[in-house]
Amino acid sequence: MSEVYFRVYTQAFRSGLVRALGKERWLLLTVLASYMDESGKCYPTQEQLAQDMGVSRYTVIRLIALLKDFTFNGKPIITVEKHGNGFNNNNVYSILPNALIAIFNGQVNNDTSNPGMLQPYNYLNGKTSQETNTNNIQLISNTTVSNDKELLKDGRAVATYFAHKYRETYNVNYSINWGRDGANGKKLLRIFTPDQLKDIIDVVLSEYEERWKNSKYPRPTLGQIASWLGNEAMALVEQVKEREARLEAAEQEQPQDVEAIMARLNRKKV
Repeated sequence: MSEVYFRVYTQAFRSGLVRALGKERWLLLTVLASYMDESGKCYPTQEQLAQDMGVSRYTVIRLIALLKDFTFNGKPIITVEKHGNGFNNNNVYSILPNALIAIFNGQVNNDTSNPGMLQPYNYLNGKTSQETNTNNIQLISNTTVSNDKELLKDGRAVATYFAHKYRETYNVNYSINWGRDGANGKKLLRIFTPDQLKDIIDVVLSEYEERWKNSKYPRPTLGQIASWLGNEAMALVEQVKEREARLEAAEQEQPQDVEAIMARLNRKKV
């Protein structure tokens, strides 16, 4: 039996794609890639993904939704075809060429007829190329941010992280006012731990459109988080974590009834 590998093009790191994805979505993408066929399609169940990632099935469902909605340079990196209703685990995932991941058999393959076997992909012009066009790669942001929560140690770090997540969400740069935003960051660090604050910023940027958007404030600001939005977002973070904990406990007690558990836990919207 021949071995099948998948490779990650260096552009995925140099372009800022991996940084923009964050560690959770990147992990899901690479696990999906381990199931990818030559056409770029993947057929794992949610249980398989959860086992491979070492997380609960609810976490997998949440991350699939985030990865499906993620775009880089205005383009998605995966598509999801849903089969059935609710939290059905028979979805078909397609990893698109601009994810910069391909499978191969350990040898150089020049066949570009299948998306899963493509040569380096230039996602800026939508074409494959024998040359890696590093001169035209656009960075996701002009700020560098680590995923380590411990690095949110001062107001400047908080403002930088918020700007990074803002750029990831809206695909435009957040104009940092270091005096104002730095002060707001310091204020938040007096109220929340670095772990809590990063979770708060993540939730605000992912949920703002549906929960808090209004005509006066169509997009979030760090000032909003420092004044009132931080407490609301923290309450939501705690609800989600409690929900995940209940789901994990229920799965351990009755792993054969995951579908019923998910339906019951989702009757009440967080």
